[in-house]
Amino acid sequence: MRKGTKILGVLLALSMLTGCGKRRDINIVNISVLNSKPEIQKNIELAAQEFSEQYPEIRVKVVQYSRSQEVKDKMGSMRNQGTTPTMMIVDPLYIQGIKEELVPLGEEKWNEDMQVTMGEASVNQAGELIAFPFALECMGFIYNEEVMKEAGIDVTQIRTREKLEEAFKKVEATGRDAVVISNEDWSLANHFLTTAFTVQSQDGEEVLRYIEALREGKVDLKTDAKINGLLDTFDLMKAHNAFKENPLLPTFEKCAEVLANKEAGFWYMGNWASSNLNQFTKSGEKFGFIPVPVSNDASDFANQNIMGTIKYLVIDQNNNSPEQQEAAKRFLDWLVYEEAGKHFMVNEAGLIPGAISGEVNYEDSLAQSIQAYQEKGEVLEQVMAYLPNDNIASTGALMRQYLDGKIDRGALLDGVERAWKK
Repeated sequence: MRKGTKILGVLLALSMLTGCGKRRDINIVNISVLNSKPEIQKNIELAAQEFSEQYPEIRVKVVQYSRSQEVKDKMGSMRNQGTTPTMMIVDPLYIQGIKEELVPLGEEKWNEDMQVTMGEASVNQAGELIAFPFALECMGFIYNEEVMKEAGIDVTQIRTREKLEEAFKKVEATGRDAVVISNEDWSLANHFLTTAFTVQSQDGEEVLRYIEALREGKVDLKTDAKINGLLDTFDLMKAHNAFKENPLLPTFEKCAEVLANKEAGFWYMGNWASSNLNQFTKSGEKFGFIPVPVSNDASDFANQNIMGTIKYLVIDQNNNSPEQQEAAKRFLDWLVYEEAGKHFMVNEAGLIPGAISGEVNYEDSLAQSIQAYQEKGEVLEQVMAYLPNDNIASTGALMRQYLDGKIDRGALLDGVERAWKK
């Protein structure tokens, strides 16, 4: 009897251990993050894995996103399917319609370690902060430093269209192409053309009034000096484009390869291209930014500044439990305060965090270039948060046609006006 009792006791102990294991599994909190930066997909997956190893009670799934679709469409389809991500990494434009569905973050500790000025898109109607500044992103002409040296170009002097043309010709004199133009609709519409709206005035309120006038159909873009000046620069780019015979041919990756391999001197793009550029460099080439000139006036403030925007990370509160929301907040703290999180942001993903503790030494050359502009106060907040919802589809398609020579400037500007009024 004692032998049987002993066996029964062991079985009971094993069953209790099994039961505890099940209870431990139930306590695991599963969260997800929609990543709208495909270039850091592998990095953020590894970061999520490392975070979950450090905090085994939280599991983070990274939702894949492709540049072939718009972020708002991906967000919309997931919401309709009842699978709204816990966290979403998005541009300011895409949180305008869901502000009241997001978790207020104004009381979080990392507010004390903010490195950037948050835009209007980051607060809800009650004035509460509802966005984490995941990364500062800047746009302009990226140049290959080695090509500039070989062509004898001082990039600090390129602050007019004439100087830009002079630089293009110097690059071509070395046997290379001057510039490569990406034909992605999001780059042409949301980034390049939006420069003209951003530089309407140094007064932010004036810019907002201009945006409102665009929506009301009260702006004649054909007589607008800034947008015509920007398109004059675009025409110059088209004339010296490495793929001018077939401008819709090169992919984003191909453009990065051309610049990295010193086959061209310039590429209009943002610092999110760092990982692609570094992938193709053969001898540790470095890169930097110059502003996109919209006139031949070197004193024009528009010619002195690169464009910047904040990539926000937001937390859903309508379709994710309080436990999931708290787990997401812990992930944000990990990014700001823990060495593994900071290493992912700065060194692995090559990002410029909008909130981070301690001093940061950026290894990436584009990040270093942006930091230099920031220190001089020469980064303008791009007004992408105010663009029409279908700007990529509508204006992007028009810009691609203009790049390809299928429509003239008048047709382009008529179409842009229609997109704003709609």
